[in-house]
Amino acid sequence: MHRLKTLSLTTLVSAFVGVLLIALTPQAALADKPHLYGSNAWTNNAGILLGGPGTNYPQAGAVDGKVRVLVDRCTGRWCQIRAGRQAGWFPLRQLDFGQTPGWDGPRFHSPFRAPGQVCFFSGTNFTGKRFCVASGTYVSDLALLNRDNQVRSIQLNGNSSALVCRDFNLTNYCVRIVRDKKYLPEGLGGAVSSFRVY
Repeated sequence: MHRLKTLSLTTLVSAFVGVLLIALTPQAALADKPHLYGSNAWTNNAGILLGGPGTNYPQAGAVDGKVRVLVDRCTGRWCQIRAGRQAGWFPLRQLDFGQTPGWDGPRFHSPFRAPGQVCFFSGTNFTGKRFCVASGTYVSDLALLNRDNQVRSIQLNGNSSALVCRDFNLTNYCVRIVRDKKYLPEGLGGAVSSFRVY
């Protein structure tokens, strides 16, 4: 009988520790936030991966050119990326956040328009939570407003336009919005972190 109680207690403690370890893993903590797993990008050229954001860090691996990678986060000039089993920091200027390789950054052919108002919606087809801002508004980090990675459709009112970007401070993949968008392009819907309204 004593052995049965010891076995049951051991089993219970082991199960509790196992559940606790699973619950505390980063993947479990981020499971309900898929956008935090990384943004798609392509490398413009082959290069080395570094152990930190700068040339003072040791080499951590290498990556081929024109390959798809996942970007975990970026600083001013560097992004932490994953390419297969390789991971490390890579120069931001050597990454392409377009839909296919070869795209070399924002090209805004539409004139900037103003004044007006732009409304951002958490759902597609102008549904869900809404917030509107006037021309001239610049938000460098939507996380400060508890609205990061929530915009899925945008409605323009008056003679307005907007620049929306996947990362804070108008960096990484950006798109000019010059007409109402019932849904945002792939890679941007539910991933907007900064914007400027014109």
